[in-house]
Amino acid sequence: MNISNKILNLNWDLIHAQLLKNGYYLHQQILSTDECQQFKEYYHKDELYRSTIVMERYQFGKGIYRYFKYPLPDTIQMLREVVYTQLFNTANEWSKRTKYDYCYPDTLKKFLADNSIGMQTKSTPLILKYKQGDYTCLHQDIASSNFFPYQIVFGLDQQGVDYEGGHFILVQQRPRMQSIPHVITIPKGGFIIFSSNYHAELGNKGFYRTVFKHGVSEVTQGDRMTLGILFHDYQVENSLL
Repeated sequence: MNISNKILNLNWDLIHAQLLKNGYYLHQQILSTDECQQFKEYYHKDELYRSTIVMERYQFGKGIYRYFKYPLPDTIQMLREVVYTQLFNTANEWSKRTKYDYCYPDTLKKFLADNSIGMQTKSTPLILKYKQGDYTCLHQDIASSNFFPYQIVFGLDQQGVDYEGGHFILVQQRPRMQSIPHVITIPKGGFIIFSSNYHAELGNKGFYRTVFKHGVSEVTQGDRMTLGILFHDYQVENSLL
């Protein structure tokens, strides 16, 4: 079964419910070993990228990530489009709950057309590589006035086999309360969908916003690679990203 069909055959009702309840959803495996290897091999093809970021240089952490340039590789373009079509309804429910004044259209093409009006035209899908001692500080991948509330990261290596440490960290910051940490292992071929900015938490007086930030704990041994797909583009004026 090709990747597109595997994505479409997921239980999206469950994913929708988990995202709206918890702000993230973890799936154990969907990519084959060969598919993971294909994405890993992209890392070494310089012609695919518009920018390479050495995190230590900007105090983002340690490690390297590379932004794909347009046109995206066919498989990544397909993943971005197919996942978007499954998430836009979830995004619109999120928009209603958070009072975010935007109705997400039913296709990625339409959404990116709206992005371009605000000079958001810099591609955002990226591949990340960590070696021993590398990590990523807590952050958000926004850099856009019109953003999509969820993003997805695919694991391309197996913790305990290819690397040790390197947990995916989500921190949920709640107003006037302590923050909640989530320490997550993304399995090889699996993925996590998570809130890119804030999550609508249900309280006694209705929904309120909690801020999500994400990062990666130190890789203590081996190499760890992931594929990240954001659905909004970055603003042109952001020269760093």
